[in-house]
Amino acid sequence: MKKTAIIAITPRGRTTALRLSRHLDAQVWLPLKLKKEEGGVFYYETPFRDIVEKLFSSYENLVFVMAVGIVVRTIAPFLKDKSKDPAVVVMDEGMNYAISLLSGHVGGANELARELARDVGCIPVVTTATDVNEKTAWDIVAKEWKAYSYRDNDIYKALNLAEISAQRIVSCIDVEEDILFDFLKKQGVEEDRVFFCLEDALSHTKKEDNIVLFTVSSHVDVRGRRIRVEEKEFEIEGRRIFPVVKKCYALGVGCRKGIEAQLLKKEFLKFLDALNVHPHSIAVLASIDIKKEEEAILVLAEELGVDFLTYTKEEIRSIEDRMPDMEKSEFVFRQVGVYNVSQSCAYLAGGGEIVKEKTSCDRSTFSLAKI
Repeated sequence: MKKTAIIAITPRGRTTALRLSRHLDAQVWLPLKLKKEEGGVFYYETPFRDIVEKLFSSYENLVFVMAVGIVVRTIAPFLKDKSKDPAVVVMDEGMNYAISLLSGHVGGANELARELARDVGCIPVVTTATDVNEKTAWDIVAKEWKAYSYRDNDIYKALNLAEISAQRIVSCIDVEEDILFDFLKKQGVEEDRVFFCLEDALSHTKKEDNIVLFTVSSHVDVRGRRIRVEEKEFEIEGRRIFPVVKKCYALGVGCRKGIEAQLLKKEFLKFLDALNVHPHSIAVLASIDIKKEEEAILVLAEELGVDFLTYTKEEIRSIEDRMPDMEKSEFVFRQVGVYNVSQSCAYLAGGGEIVKEKTSCDRSTFSLAKI
């Protein structure tokens, strides 16, 4: 369940906030002047703007019981992007309206407003175009499939615009997965607009149509050709292809100290290309803790927009016997105290399912685990 805070600033707002908290299992934040003897309420003496800044980075959902104008002016300096900002809903003190103000799709503010409407009988105010026009919201689809990245927001903007502009959009599911098919149907995508190979999708579309390609692959085979799946929108036979790549792999990394960032990235891409794995499918990088300041890995993590996790040698040693066939290096053990950095760290970060064992590259090693 998402962590939710409800903020009010007046006596009547306080009453409303407490009532809402019982429906949302949320924490209530009030100014100290409204303090009464009761549990489950946090009081603050700092200026309102300062407490909102703190809550903005600490909670996934924020419900403000006050005027919209106050909220807009207060949160404006703290906005980053829709992949990081919390869902913000504003409700009036009389509980007449729940207004989805920020992060409606990806953050979930639209659904939070509707949840409040179901619970307390208010009117949900949702203004996102796909919701108003009852069309598929492709950023929500990507988020539910664990593929959303703010870096790819232009893709979802273009798809949502095409959707509300009545342009035909078909889906190609280039993975073995039933859950996505079921979710697409729930999002209003008819079965005759879903295909399971790109060749079929191309055969059943016209040049003005759009194809959403759900994949984890770096290449697809189409009509005897091997075509690279680009990072952004690209074309095949005049059709616009929008790649939506699921983040489903953990990459274990070992490398020599001081390796150049350009070399590490080159070897990383070569490693994935040999496996037909798209770079955007990497959800996390992992290595031993003595590499936590290794610039080349930090640069790669930043370029991919993913977290970089590190583990102690004790944590790594504790799981080595779970991989009896793992390649062990006495040289690595003498250097860092474990037998295999990349595979062990991939195992830890991914949860145990190794897809590709340790692969030695130029001054680096990589391993891949399914999350």
